[in-house]
Amino acid sequence: MQKAIQMTLQYSDLFDFALTAPEIWRFLISKNPLSSMLFHKAITLPSAVFVQKKGYFCLPGRETLISKRKNAIAEVKKKLKRAEDAARLLSYIPSILFIGISGGLAVGSASEVDDIDLFIITKQGSLFRTRLEVLALLETMGQRRSRTDTTAPDKLCVNLLIDASRLHWPLAKQNIYTAHEIAQLYPLFDREDMYKKFLFANTWITNFLPNSLEHTPRLAGSVWERKYYTLQVADAVLSCPPFSLIMKRLQMRSIVKHKTTEFVSNHLLAFHPNDYGTKILADFKKKSHNSGLLTKK
Repeated sequence: MQKAIQMTLQYSDLFDFALTAPEIWRFLISKNPLSSMLFHKAITLPSAVFVQKKGYFCLPGRETLISKRKNAIAEVKKKLKRAEDAARLLSYIPSILFIGISGGLAVGSASEVDDIDLFIITKQGSLFRTRLEVLALLETMGQRRSRTDTTAPDKLCVNLLIDASRLHWPLAKQNIYTAHEIAQLYPLFDREDMYKKFLFANTWITNFLPNSLEHTPRLAGSVWERKYYTLQVADAVLSCPPFSLIMKRLQMRSIVKHKTTEFVSNHLLAFHPNDYGTKILADFKKKSHNSGLLTKK
């Protein structure tokens, strides 16, 4: 149990983020389920592997992370409100089935210069045209983060889109980093119960985080059911094969030109200027080796 708690805090430490006891349990890193009773006993007893202060936990010597998290509360609330307002407008797009916040903001980590990362699930076969509609709407709202922005405080970055036909994550990407990103999603909008379907399709995350699906977050707001017939007609026209093909080709040309994608297919678009996941995995492995939690082969 001490090893699992230490590994969980080491992973969070890579993001300069302190955790509460419920968060440690939810994101507890272990190959096998562990006793919640033993966990609550271990987390309340004095330990050499963690420091507890004002309800937050971190590694020894990293107590400044607790103050950092408390100071970020107001900024987090502001960004969540901005994301919720944007999701209400984006839910007008008929082909969107789910909108969630990914990245640090999803778990309560944010600074004034951070943008807001969105994860979107679309109807089958509508991935590229939905992305174009989303970007156009965000651009009109003045809330889209562009490729040229080095920093974009409070802007919305649509860096991950999948369509409903491929909810199961690719085997090559099934690791602790991706498992954590899925488990910590903060749901904003849901249609056709897509959030639960997505989690059910990716229960493999419990191989890394066995408690992650025990208590999933509730929707930030109500389920907004939009019935705007003008938009539905426009969506039907854009879904015609000629238009869909043109929109896909235009976007693929831009994607290849800028080379900012980590993964691109007909069913998944993941945009990251840097391969952040690879760096986190390498740093986590190194940290675990240095602390003796993993043995080098």
